[in-house]
Amino acid sequence: MIKIKLDADSVVQQLEKISSDLSDAKPLMRKLAETMRFAVDRNFEEEGRPKWVPLRSREGKALRDTGALWDSINTAVTKKTAQVGTNEEYAAVHQFGTNKAGRGKNITIPARPFLQLTKRDNEALLSQSHHTGFS
Repeated sequence: MIKIKLDADSVVQQLEKISSDLSDAKPLMRKLAETMRFAVDRNFEEEGRPKWVPLRSREGKALRDTGALWDSINTAVTKKTAQVGTNEEYAAVHQFGTNKAGRGKNITIPARPFLQLTKRDNEALLSQSHHTGFS
């Protein structure tokens, strides 16, 4: 399973401040998970941010042949955490790339990181805590 975990130092510091004032930060975590999910959706729609290595032997959009990988993206929240991830077995191959794919284990698949956040995404996450009145 691959997951994006929200643990950037500045976000954690903000959340620690919030948690001292809140008994349940789950509504905030839900908003943060939605923001991260939106970022992952944009990665698929824009074929990477930055752009993924283009497809060589196929037509269409990278990582979207059947839609199964994109459809498998899910969110999970608790009082203290927000996560976005997938349980697709082949997700790691696409996230990190490999040079051992195919029947002969000699096909290279370049990394196409779909579970990642841009600087702007991270700023949006920080903004969420500020706009909810917790800063």
